[in-house]
Amino acid sequence: MEKSVEFRFNCRTLSLNRERVVEHHGFRAEIMHREGEPDHALRVMLSGKDFQMELLPSKGLSVGEVFYGGKPLFWEPPAGLPDPDGLNLTSGEIKINGETAEGFTYLKTFISGIELYGLRNWGMPRTGEQTGEVHPLHGETSNIPVSKVTGLLDRDHAELKGTFLYRHFTRDADGTWYESGEPLYQVTRKVVIPAGRSLFKVTDSIKNITGEVRIPDWGYHITFRPEDGSKLLVPSESVEERSGGEMPRDIETWHPAEDPRIRTETGIIHKGLKIYRENGRKVNKVLMHYPSGREISLTFPVAPYFQTWFCNGGANTTEFTFAETGRPVLTRNWDGQGIEIGSSPLDHDGNMDRSVDYRETLQPGEVLENEIRIEMLTGRQAKCLLNDIRSFNRKMRKNN
Repeated sequence: MEKSVEFRFNCRTLSLNRERVVEHHGFRAEIMHREGEPDHALRVMLSGKDFQMELLPSKGLSVGEVFYGGKPLFWEPPAGLPDPDGLNLTSGEIKINGETAEGFTYLKTFISGIELYGLRNWGMPRTGEQTGEVHPLHGETSNIPVSKVTGLLDRDHAELKGTFLYRHFTRDADGTWYESGEPLYQVTRKVVIPAGRSLFKVTDSIKNITGEVRIPDWGYHITFRPEDGSKLLVPSESVEERSGGEMPRDIETWHPAEDPRIRTETGIIHKGLKIYRENGRKVNKVLMHYPSGREISLTFPVAPYFQTWFCNGGANTTEFTFAETGRPVLTRNWDGQGIEIGSSPLDHDGNMDRSVDYRETLQPGEVLENEIRIEMLTGRQAKCLLNDIRSFNRKMRKNN
């Protein structure tokens, strides 16, 4: 029997990779650099028969663009890769509607389809009451580089794995920000594409490497490529507009912006999501339904905070500008449709589902494992999931 192939890529210096392309059993892995981007902000492409997946080592191995059968799954990246060494995530580099906003540098780095957030603050920026420390928007994890990745190409699957340390970052220390401060967590991301199946899995392992009990504040943003009329369907018991405003008439369907110059964002908080049991785990599940016929299921870990996220328009808007130049941060539309989940309220307002049973603390040496699965469904599979979601909502949703 033909053996599997193992490989390793240096993700900081392209020239140190003697082999930049590895192929075996119909799978392919390649490390590359895109012209015009920082020298050590590289991209790793992992592909099989139907999937072509981009992983971003300079962004915590975030999942970038993904194609299935040549068609994109995730939103069109609104920017290129940033230089992680030059980031100051707590700065006032970005203005919002003309006002300096500390901790929003993240906005110029938001380009991935799947990003892990946290781990001391996954939500909106906040300032420590006792320390005065600024905790930036969505934390730091999605901008901590992975220096190397290891991979395996086998007959039944391909996988890629990378690890980084999350620290109590010392902003004013000498050297690179992501290498400063006491290590708190070890984060390992593994991506798997099984052979002969229309799915891929992303697994994050978060290990407490301190000598004390810790509360990892984690979250995710998963952003699909929308099309006019695409629906994001969620089985849940209740829904509310994130800011407490009036609920839109249709909370499932995405449409393009009427005026592309104006960015519109809608967040709908869901509570009481239906629990599914798969492989001995409790999980949540939603369905992306497209008028063009595509059907995508997204399975993800149970979390006390869940919202759907709809955004359109905003190319070259003055809503977000760079403080130094006045130049717009967004150079193309933020057209996206997806979800945000987390272990605490996104807005630090206590608004989360307190009935959710989840692991809040980690003992020294203990590991939290989160798995996300994206699957392209057949018509029969999609109909089954759609009927299940609709039936649950008819029976359980309190504010239809």
